[in-house]
Amino acid sequence: MDESNSNALNMDLAKKGERSIFSPVDSKYLFINKLNKTKTVLRILAEAIYLITVESMLHVKSVLFSPFGITSRRTLSQSIFRLGLGVTGEKLRTRFNFKIQHCRERQLLLLKDILEENKDTEFGIAHKFSDIKTLKEFRKNIPINNYDSLESYVARQTNGECNVLIKDNPVSYATTSGTTGTPKYIPITKRAQLESHQNVSRVWLHSIYKEFPKAFDGTILTIVSPAEEGKTPDGTVYGSTSGQLILSMNKVIKDKYTIPYELLTLENYEARNYCIILLGIQKPVSMLSTANPSTLSLMAKQGHQWQDQLIRDIEFGQLNPALDLPNDIRKLVQGELKSN
Repeated sequence: MDESNSNALNMDLAKKGERSIFSPVDSKYLFINKLNKTKTVLRILAEAIYLITVESMLHVKSVLFSPFGITSRRTLSQSIFRLGLGVTGEKLRTRFNFKIQHCRERQLLLLKDILEENKDTEFGIAHKFSDIKTLKEFRKNIPINNYDSLESYVARQTNGECNVLIKDNPVSYATTSGTTGTPKYIPITKRAQLESHQNVSRVWLHSIYKEFPKAFDGTILTIVSPAEEGKTPDGTVYGSTSGQLILSMNKVIKDKYTIPYELLTLENYEARNYCIILLGIQKPVSMLSTANPSTLSLMAKQGHQWQDQLIRDIEFGQLNPALDLPNDIRKLVQGELKSN
């Protein structure tokens, strides 16, 4: 929150007698929130009916014309994916659009939940979460922190202590090296995994689907870092958030991906990239996704460098025997290939 917004919020709270953050919304908001939830249900029903109708027509068209090569064969998994993305995406998008129009209320409700959930942690007790009733008290009790000031709490949680910085234990840790190169462990709670990672990703995918529905006609070539780069002393996994997101998706969504996740865990980056390029050529890719655009630039250069061998592999449906690959990964990639 920038200074102007903070000052505006302070003035608003001052006018309302520094309202308790434990009753942060008024009856008007509660009413329009209920209206939006009703609207969300109606939009979900309308989207479901529309998608079922469209998919039924596409399947009939597929049965009648695919034998003659006029149209491609429509699979059940395609329909399930589209229906799931359309319905869940419509729900999340409608609620998301409502929430961004009521940021103040949503932020105060979130703050209330965080304080309530973590009031019995060591950090919560030390900073008197239970006594915090207003934003003024929140600012007074909790100083601005950086990773260094919280590192001792995180270190104790990674060693197996519960209820230190957050309630219970995190489901995983995201890692970042920052500018110093020293790994920083960011605790990921179950709530954050669902609301901040999975749901946000679905809203993003749904927005692409609405703008460019053909982006999902083929497979999605997604390149991420491994979800598990190691484990903390207490056995909790740490790694990239994007990798953890891919692993947490259900099978219907995973089946849309061009590359098996196991391939992305290879430490031999040349062998990994070779297999990614090969499968990207072999399969009907309709969308590319990666956190770092320079990855695509590098792979374009590597594809040009390896073009002769890639063409041979595609032609005969056989993975280059000279590649340094573990047997299980080789078998996995080979199973995706067919001669052309």
